[in-house]
Amino acid sequence: MTEPILLPDGRAVRVLRSVTFTLTGTPLIGTNDLKRKHPREYAAHRRDLAQQVQVALAQQGVRTGTAAWVPWEHVTVAVALRHPGSFDADNKHGCLKALFDVLQRPHVTRNPDGLGLIHDDSDGEYGRGGCIQSSLVRQITGSWAVTVEVRQVQVHA
Repeated sequence: MTEPILLPDGRAVRVLRSVTFTLTGTPLIGTNDLKRKHPREYAAHRRDLAQQVQVALAQQGVRTGTAAWVPWEHVTVAVALRHPGSFDADNKHGCLKALFDVLQRPHVTRNPDGLGLIHDDSDGEYGRGGCIQSSLVRQITGSWAVTVEVRQVQVHA
């Protein structure tokens, strides 16, 4: 068993499993650009992103969508955004919308591209009871790539 780690809000969690992958094909869309997209354009972006994430997860041996897979109920997510420019604060966090949509369970009408790695994208920080216990986004100047680490955690009472 691993030693507990502390989340930014001071709660202790134990890491059960983790997966890390890097995407280089489809850039994440910032909040300002996302607001200007037609819903069909966003859906196409999300489908492209889902395909990339599914390939990256399969390369790590993670096969979501199978009968044996159970979406992770409590997770931490750390994202490193590498790109030539820089996002301002709201774009840095807002660009994760499509990524979180892709990581969570699919829903026929609201989220058909969900892969089911995590249960949902509800906020669990500061004891809110949601799935994502902590999320961290860092920006790094360089060629476009996104590195994502998702850790399944056990929350201690």
